[in-house]
Amino acid sequence: MGGPGLPRQAGHDDARGRRHNGKCARYLFTSTSSSCSFLPQFFLLKKLTKSIHFSPQDIYDQVLELNPDFKPDAPPSPAAHAAANPNQSESSLQCGDALNMSTGNFFIENNILSYLYALAGYWNVDASQCLRLGCRTTTGLYWCNDNAWALHSSGLGMYWEAQRIMGGCCRSSASKEPSFALAGQAGFPDDHADAAYSRIVLGYADCHDPLDAQPLKYAADQSRACLV
Repeated sequence: MGGPGLPRQAGHDDARGRRHNGKCARYLFTSTSSSCSFLPQFFLLKKLTKSIHFSPQDIYDQVLELNPDFKPDAPPSPAAHAAANPNQSESSLQCGDALNMSTGNFFIENNILSYLYALAGYWNVDASQCLRLGCRTTTGLYWCNDNAWALHSSGLGMYWEAQRIMGGCCRSSASKEPSFALAGQAGFPDDHADAAYSRIVLGYADCHDPLDAQPLKYAADQSRACLV
């Protein structure tokens, strides 16, 4: 089997069992006789330093640079996902109007979320830290950990929690030009500790700010308010 979303590639194994094919060679991965499995560097490098982070967007952009023909599978609709997972629990959902959040753009958020779905994988966030997973223009996707310990969670789990924000927040403004204003946050349990909740946050971002910038630090702009 290949890695999540990545096509099988021709190549050869080196002495350490790594595939070399001209397209995946800059990534860390395991291999079988016919394919390579993608392992996000963000996860593998996390223990080395707190100052080096590779977000899903960073890795996705590099995948496209190495393989411009890479086309991930389209995700199922939220309704189809819910029907296929009837016992999946839902946690808190708060929208930007209640949090006085500055908004991002609905359509740009949808594009940023495609990185998480395409790469799947598992991701880490340090204790008491927010990590910006993606940013375009003035729109960002964040994962915030309010616990005193680091968390490890599924990219697909974060993707579907973010879809709850997309479908449940700012329904009036998210569909209106020119801002398509959307902001909100959804909490969900960590994969390995049900009591450890973190938050996925969609809203405004300054892409020049550090990756660990807090999403709630941006005051709401009433000209692009979240309207229910």
